[in-house]
Amino acid sequence: MKSPWLRGAPVLLLLVSIAGCGTYSPPAVSTPTTGATSNNPCAKSYTYDHLTDMGKAQVITDQEQDYNGSSGVETVKLDATKSATVTVSVSETTTISTEVDLDAVVAGVQQEVNSSVSFAVTASISNSPEIQIPAQSWGYGNYGVFVQVASGHLYSFKCHKDYGPNVKTYTPIAAGWCTWVTGGSSCASVDPTRA
Repeated sequence: MKSPWLRGAPVLLLLVSIAGCGTYSPPAVSTPTTGATSNNPCAKSYTYDHLTDMGKAQVITDQEQDYNGSSGVETVKLDATKSATVTVSVSETTTISTEVDLDAVVAGVQQEVNSSVSFAVTASISNSPEIQIPAQSWGYGNYGVFVQVASGHLYSFKCHKDYGPNVKTYTPIAAGWCTWVTGGSSCASVDPTRA
């Protein structure tokens, strides 16, 4: 019996350790795109360095759950019904996004933390994995874009602007599912707009 889980409802997301993550199924290859450009002449002069790897998390775009009330294992296909594009984001201040070409963030993260990140990744509706749900158990799936979480120094010598050494960023890696069953735990998740 297939039932939607929290469709359209706001969801409180927490950044937790990814060590307890359920099954990670990396599907679609990310498609890098050019970063947003600004009319600000200083926008392209920023550097993002001295980074700390704060792990990976998932920006959730869709959630599914299913209950197996039978006496045996049930195979269930999860269906993503929402598509969304996740772009690089900065949590400290909204002015950074308008003053800084965020390609500097992508370049910094690629160089110091994770070479697989890109400016944007789309979680499409065509990704549908199968999971095995034991008898009398729930199966869960979160679909979305996995991001690299990092913290570092964002500054421009040319324009005499410094956002400080602890600017936290979320840079897309790939779209995918995180699945688990009763007794397991979900992957770390984050909502960069609230972090």
